[in-house]
Amino acid sequence: MSTGGTSIDVTDMMHPENIFLCERISRVIGLDICGVDIMAENLTQPLKENGGCILEVNAAPGFRMHLAPSEGLPRNVAAPVIDMLYPPGKPSRIPIIAVTGTNGKTTTTRLLAHIVKNNGYKVGFTTSDGIYVQNHMMEKGDTTGPVSAEYILKDPTVEFAVLETARGGILRSGLGFSRCDIAIITNIQEDHLGLSDIHTLDDLARVKSTVVKSVKKDGWPI
Repeated sequence: MSTGGTSIDVTDMMHPENIFLCERISRVIGLDICGVDIMAENLTQPLKENGGCILEVNAAPGFRMHLAPSEGLPRNVAAPVIDMLYPPGKPSRIPIIAVTGTNGKTTTTRLLAHIVKNNGYKVGFTTSDGIYVQNHMMEKGDTTGPVSAEYILKDPTVEFAVLETARGGILRSGLGFSRCDIAIITNIQEDHLGLSDIHTLDDLARVKSTVVKSVKKDGWPI
């Protein structure tokens, strides 16, 4: 198609043996979604009868030819793909513990991550010295803001997130998540007053309370 070809929908003409062959190829290779390129006189006969052959298998096939073929019935192939990736009733969130406060955030985050990991979860956590997945440092630096939280929450291998959540990130860009299961405030001290227009303990407590306000109805603020 990219060099001037046209697409013709032949879905209803596919021989059952050819369908079985393509499904078997995807399973042997281990791909949930793939495009199987076939060269054949027609697909109404089994390939072994008309001399057809498999050219290649694409891990990222195009949908355009199916959605808007030059001839034949358009097929919304994206819908079953989305249904397969996100089955009805399947949880779309992972547990989140958010830790804030003036002192002790990193220690608390590390301890919680250790407990979570020992309970069989693949844990991702953010601290003031870096982003970690299963104790492997992925990024080094002060990673206590929403960008770092997004890094963990986008990782498909992470099953449980423990996020150190500092005042600076909250004031600049928010939390990086809409709801958490547990929110922890370690303490409110005068160590960091005078930064970002936070001059009193009440001001600081108001900022830190944002984390507690994000707790789910069935969650726990600590």
